[in-house]
Amino acid sequence: MGNFYTNLTVVGPSHEQVIKAVRALKINAFVSQSFSGLTMVCEEKSDTQDETIWHLVAKQLSERLICPVLAALIHDDDVFLYALYDQGKLLDDYHSCPSYWGAVKDEGPRGGNADALVAAFGMPGEVHKVEQILRPAKPFVFSSEQHIALAKALGWPDFQLARCFRYLKAGGDIDDDGESEGWQRCGK
Repeated sequence: MGNFYTNLTVVGPSHEQVIKAVRALKINAFVSQSFSGLTMVCEEKSDTQDETIWHLVAKQLSERLICPVLAALIHDDDVFLYALYDQGKLLDDYHSCPSYWGAVKDEGPRGGNADALVAAFGMPGEVHKVEQILRPAKPFVFSSEQHIALAKALGWPDFQLARCFRYLKAGGDIDDDGESEGWQRCGK
């Protein structure tokens, strides 16, 4: 069995600002420390992998924090989806394998705008590299590898991407303050 995870990466606001937004939205989540201007949020209801939920959470965080937010979903390490929001507006979405659930015959990826990703999160000059990751000549064996490759191409710091609410909650490292390995729990 492969990875199943969803998370959101926020660019710009500080750890404290993200915590304040999560609390204002009354969502149950773990919030990472900020690294190089990026903060990860692992929201509980998004773990159901219902696209409607993680789209809504990304939209709300992006709108409240007035910044880009990338919501990522890995399903059984076979499928990688993302949704890029900025100031509450959907700028881009991506599906690595639209035919996975049998709804579409096309095997190739759908969506994915390398220019939008680089503008929101990345390093100038890396558009071609990001495009190659979104539409690889040889498919990635695991979708989480594609997520990691995308993060590296965008110049993100080397932090663990395969995180979600239930993984952190099950980790057993949560102390009385709701913190786990540099993550702070907000909500219930």
